[in-house]
Amino acid sequence: MENISNIFAKRLAEKIEQMSVITPETLADMLIDSGIVAERRVMQYCAVCEFYDTIGMDKTKTQTIKELSAKYNISERILVELTGRERRFVV
Repeated sequence: MENISNIFAKRLAEKIEQMSVITPETLADMLIDSGIVAERRVMQYCAVCEFYDTIGMDKTKTQTIKELSAKYNISERILVELTGRERRFVV
């Protein structure tokens, strides 16, 4: 049986070929609209990326988490778990 990543890559390539203009925005829309990537996970990923970009600048970890939680509409608890000792996303 084919590797699942190969199958996914083929299906994704087929979807991309159907798109008239490929930009990061249209690709992101396609992934979210098709259900391949959950919007909730995208918001979590964006919050974690911004967390690591801004941590230690002017605010504490707690302040940063509170702000990002409100900005991306995710719970503080989830953001704390995602930004714990081990990174849940590779940023």
